[in-house]
Amino acid sequence: MENKPTIIITGATGFVGNEILRFFHSKNFKIIVLAREIPSTKLNNVSYYNYDLAKPINETINFKNSVVIHCAYSKNNTLQNTDVNELALNNILSKVKNETTAHLIFLSSIAINFNSNTYYARQKKKSEEILNSFNCSILRLGLVVGKGGLFYKTVKFIKKFRILPFVNGGKQPIYYVFVQDVLNCIEQIINNKTFGTFFLFNQNPLEYKIFYKLIAEKINVKIICINIPFWLIKFTYTLFSFALKNYFTMDSLNGLKKASTINTEQIVNQNFDYNFKNLGELKPADL
Repeated sequence: MENKPTIIITGATGFVGNEILRFFHSKNFKIIVLAREIPSTKLNNVSYYNYDLAKPINETINFKNSVVIHCAYSKNNTLQNTDVNELALNNILSKVKNETTAHLIFLSSIAINFNSNTYYARQKKKSEEILNSFNCSILRLGLVVGKGGLFYKTVKFIKKFRILPFVNGGKQPIYYVFVQDVLNCIEQIINNKTFGTFFLFNQNPLEYKIFYKLIAEKINVKIICINIPFWLIKFTYTLFSFALKNYFTMDSLNGLKKASTINTEQIVNQNFDYNFKNLGELKPADL
């Protein structure tokens, strides 16, 4: 790729952000990392800047000929008069909206399609509304399969406790996407300078119970599946949140309860074509 853009990543110390960082670093892109904490071990030829969602972006950063991949996200609103995630997005827009050579890629979520009332879904929806009049790329991700994030926390829970609690018969559809597929799609979108809203997930979802039973088989762990009333899950989480917060949040549990089937036939990724891997292709080494 001639005249490679500079890749600017917010939230590069998180799961997906870090995967994006290492992916483009391996392809010799110039990279700028905006992170809450600068790691003690830095990658060569990567510039690191302190980044706070609630504060303006460092004025010395050059956004010309750049791709800004916005991964940073706060699970809790830390401000009184405005939402910290919306403020952060507006701060980024103030840097790129008048820079014709800048390309903004925003990581959103399929949770929007479930009409969920969780903070996560509401915030992602609001962010997309802010971006409505802006020429950018919005990626609605399914559950990202890899060594991090909510998926990996659930895998660790299964490994440790050998149980799979679920609600409503465990029939909630899981729309998932391999992290490598996310990286490949981002690269394709950058190379083709493609703008719009893109749905990144395998369009053949699996029921929650079946999904994680298959994962358990992949890692050779026998699990007991337990159907639990949602009120009891909430009560248990309230009592033992100090131990369970490493695996779940109340927001993610509420989101799971709300998950529903969506009409994937109405979802068309215009000017974008990609074959997403299915769960059968997952290898134990991926976990």
